[in-house]
Amino acid sequence: MKPFNKIREYLNSTDNCGYTPWESFKWEVGDKYSSFTAFFRGIWYSSKQLWYWFPIIWVNRDWDQWYIYEMLYHKIKKTRDNLDKFQRHIGVEDKVAHMDYILSQFKYVSEEEWLLDEQLTDDDDDTWMEKAWAEYETRTRLFMEICDNINGWWD
Repeated sequence: MKPFNKIREYLNSTDNCGYTPWESFKWEVGDKYSSFTAFFRGIWYSSKQLWYWFPIIWVNRDWDQWYIYEMLYHKIKKTRDNLDKFQRHIGVEDKVAHMDYILSQFKYVSEEEWLLDEQLTDDDDDTWMEKAWAEYETRTRLFMEICDNINGWWD
């Protein structure tokens, strides 16, 4: 019976930073279990991301600037949906409303692509230039809005 008393005494000692060896063992196993599950959660999340982004990247072509708008649109939309769903910080409603405005501007810019491809006559030259300049200003404002606010969106 004496050897078991020594084992019991050892297991109840608090030489390990105030924890008994049994408590330390439980913490160690818990850490390994959480890293094990985190590995599979990471695989699951990465698979979902791949499933989401694959069709968007598949149609990407290097010669067309439209795909940059498309990728930015989807990235901001996904971030906006995440912020709206989880509400993790103060002022999220303002950020979501601002992202909605940015997304509507992306829609406007992508729908106005026909302006630069339109066949022109001499009579329409001034009107076309005004439309093209307005589109250029919209794109510039859009990117300036993104640059000014991008750090606050991913807090």
